[in-house]
Amino acid sequence: MLTLTITLLGILTIGMAVYGGYLTSNDPRHQKWFIRLGILGALLVCAQGYYLHRDDEEKSKTMADLQASVKNLQSQTVSLMNAIQLQATLGDFKHLESVIGDGFTNLEEVMRGAKRPQISPSPPTKPLEPAVVEHIRIVQRRAASSDPNAPYGLQVVMQTDVTIQPVAFEVQFDQEVSDANVFIVGEGVYTMKGTEISNDRRVFRFSFHSPAFTPNSSLVVAVQSKYDVRVVKIAKIQPIF
Repeated sequence: MLTLTITLLGILTIGMAVYGGYLTSNDPRHQKWFIRLGILGALLVCAQGYYLHRDDEEKSKTMADLQASVKNLQSQTVSLMNAIQLQATLGDFKHLESVIGDGFTNLEEVMRGAKRPQISPSPPTKPLEPAVVEHIRIVQRRAASSDPNAPYGLQVVMQTDVTIQPVAFEVQFDQEVSDANVFIVGEGVYTMKGTEISNDRRVFRFSFHSPAFTPNSSLVVAVQSKYDVRVVKIAKIQPIF
């Protein structure tokens, strides 16, 4: 709007100058030159308005990209913090406290000459099985959910030993997912990015042209679900953009 106003004001100023000069001069040659210079001035003002408009569009695009980058980085921070919140819980500290207490009790009994009680090993907890595809390593970990209607959050961290570009995968789950997002840690701007969830809500597909997925980066798929969801399979697909 400001560019249009400046352009119209310039044209008006040139028109008034040409009209005034045309009226005050009786020489036809001077009048022709006034008209020619007026036309040239109007063309220059229009050119100025065009370049101002282009510059304004570029600045607006840059600002939009910057805002999108900040929004993506904020979303990444929230997702990563949700996972970190569950890495050390109050139960973990209570368990650590009980272990330390048992250790001091056993030490005291040994010093008194009592026989140290035999502690039966606890059965190993079955870890989440990582899904593996060619050149890709997958680690699943529990994350906090921001949706009370989908209390189960899961983060799938993908790492590669080769550079992949464009990036295009589908992630299959054993339960329905309510929401899903994907990002490369530390990257805020994506080009030609597309995501979709299948009709049965058990498959999440995504693709983007840049940034590339490299061995130095980590790609994170964050999902929320009503159920205790796990990854069943991950496969490369054709880009969906």
